[in-house]
Amino acid sequence: MLGIAVVAVFSTFVVGAAPRVGERVAVVADCELIVDGQAVDEVSTGMILKVTKVEAERVWIIGEYRAGWVARSRVAALEQAVEEFAKRLRVSPDDVEAYYGRAAVYNALEQYASGLDDINMAIKLDPNAAECYLMRAAIRARNGEFDKAMADFSEILRLDPESSRAYHNRGVLRCEAGQTDLAIRDFNEAVRLGRRTAAVLNSRAIAYLAMGDADRAISDLDEAIRLDPALAIAFFNRATAYRRKGDLQPAIADFDRAIAIDPADADFYSWRGLAWQESGKLDKAIDDYNKSLELEGGRAVVHYRRALAWRSLKECDRAMADFDRAIAIDPTAEEFYSWRGLALQEAGKVDRAIGDYSKSLELKGDNTIVLYNRALAWHSLKQYDRAIDDLTDLLKIDLSDAQIFHYRGTLWFVKSNFEKAAADFSSAIRIDPKCAKAYGNRGYVFYKQNDFRRAAADYQQALQLNSSSVSVLNQYAWLLATASDASLRDGNTAVRYATKACELMKWESANVIDTLAAAYAETNDFQSAIDYERKAIKLKPDSESFKAHIDCFQMQKALRE
Repeated sequence: MLGIAVVAVFSTFVVGAAPRVGERVAVVADCELIVDGQAVDEVSTGMILKVTKVEAERVWIIGEYRAGWVARSRVAALEQAVEEFAKRLRVSPDDVEAYYGRAAVYNALEQYASGLDDINMAIKLDPNAAECYLMRAAIRARNGEFDKAMADFSEILRLDPESSRAYHNRGVLRCEAGQTDLAIRDFNEAVRLGRRTAAVLNSRAIAYLAMGDADRAISDLDEAIRLDPALAIAFFNRATAYRRKGDLQPAIADFDRAIAIDPADADFYSWRGLAWQESGKLDKAIDDYNKSLELEGGRAVVHYRRALAWRSLKECDRAMADFDRAIAIDPTAEEFYSWRGLALQEAGKVDRAIGDYSKSLELKGDNTIVLYNRALAWHSLKQYDRAIDDLTDLLKIDLSDAQIFHYRGTLWFVKSNFEKAAADFSSAIRIDPKCAKAYGNRGYVFYKQNDFRRAAADYQQALQLNSSSVSVLNQYAWLLATASDASLRDGNTAVRYATKACELMKWESANVIDTLAAAYAETNDFQSAIDYERKAIKLKPDSESFKAHIDCFQMQKALRE
């Protein structure tokens, strides 16, 4: 019951269509909340609740912080509640409670201007009604009027300096505005003033979660659940905290409890679906996403999550349909485009993928992952200059990524710009001195520039870092077997490296076997050279160079660069 002056007070009994499960209703007359046959709380006029069970004379309702049975005659669907309060006001135009109740309903319907008109009238009729200032603060907050909402809280606390509800509600507003430190101060003050309720503890837990402190959030939620075991939102928030910690099993158990209490909440299924997805149970995830969309269709994020699940299951058409639906509902979400782009790229539809990546970057230009993926797409189309442009833009954002320098170096190499390739590989090595592939590729650049000594030095360093790199083993073995500079040649080492490369390739690479043949020729074992060259030719019979090599070996000549 409102602690305000009410000119006309009478019992309201609503006669109309029965509330439906999942429907939001408004309390149109104060009533008791019944649990296990006992009155456990009072439900006040204007409260917005959700129906989860319907019986002949009563409905089970869930509010933000409470659940239980109320008489059907004391609640009404939101649009019907507006009419019920209007009837009261026609009988008694100074009914503060009716203005308050209708303002609450308008707030729930997102008709903020009408809600403010009603609550302003209530305050005009009773300027000392703290509850009305609380309602106006709530409407202003939802309407984006943060400063005005804060001014209302200041007025409430002037009227009642020990209003724990004011501290609680102001904490909620501050938390939503990102002022988590101030929010926690308000929640602590609400507790100090005697409001150590499940509602306040749940709100403080949300603030702790926003600060990244999942453990303190769980501690508060444990106590909130002890105080009110029927508080579905507390189980949901504790599930979220466990999930943040990576503890998916207790998270899913708490999502289960939240759903058991409130099986009509679409969010509960959606987030449990995500937990299932993260634990690799994709079929269960999809079942939950289906249920969430059944309860509340048109939710872009659920279509997006289901699309990711379908993609993981290689169900490309279903994934694409959900990505399309998510984007149709919310065309401003850059991650929808980036992930659809990746799915398109995986399906070989590279041109369309680039279109999605470009749209994602239009919405969020500094997305490094999307820039990198678009570079890969341009690369696959042999649009090397465009790929290099994307990688250059990436390096404008972050000059400390060795991988990007290395990748751009490989593209410069493909374009035969060996100078720029070597510079990028050197940058990668400067950032990451243990980047074996950068040493190997720079060595190959030096080799192509006929700088065999520097090539050999880089190959040696690469093999110290990664002794199983087939490309480096093969390239270095070739140099050791064929270098024009006799001081660089070492046939026995070339045989050892080439043999290891062949073993790693399971003797299925013609080019590597050709290198082994060249290595044996350098040791003057021309029969082995001929035997291995024949194996290479068998794997690659159209190779003119292999045929030239075997002719050379048959003349007892080693190969020279």
